[in-house]
Amino acid sequence: MAALTEVKTDDGEWDLTALPNAIWQRVLGRGLNGFVVLFMNGDAMGDRIRDGTPLLVDTTITQITDDNGIYVLLLHDNVIVRRVQGRLQGGYVIACDNPAIATETLERLGSYQDESAKNRDVLMLGRVALALQKL
Repeated sequence: MAALTEVKTDDGEWDLTALPNAIWQRVLGRGLNGFVVLFMNGDAMGDRIRDGTPLLVDTTITQITDDNGIYVLLLHDNVIVRRVQGRLQGGYVIACDNPAIATETLERLGSYQDESAKNRDVLMLGRVALALQKL
């Protein structure tokens, strides 16, 4: 069993809990380089990922690698979390786990890392690797 490590400064400016890198390596299959944390905003992913849930997002993945996986997308100025599925005819189905929100179809998804794709309506920011929520 690996213990959590609390890291605090005397002035309280830095206050966090650290997991050993070996745990991240085991859970993610690699180190934390390229991952960011963002918080789920809204009920688009229903009960699976609730509003306010911290998400660990792999920003090195900017193409669909996991069909029907959960990805973070940039729609104009809005960051959204959606399930993305490739279509046999080309393009993508963008869906929410919340049945009250309609499914959409996109012909193309750009990558935030690709300068030529920056003028597209929807950009891929990364794939959600973990949702950290209470069971």
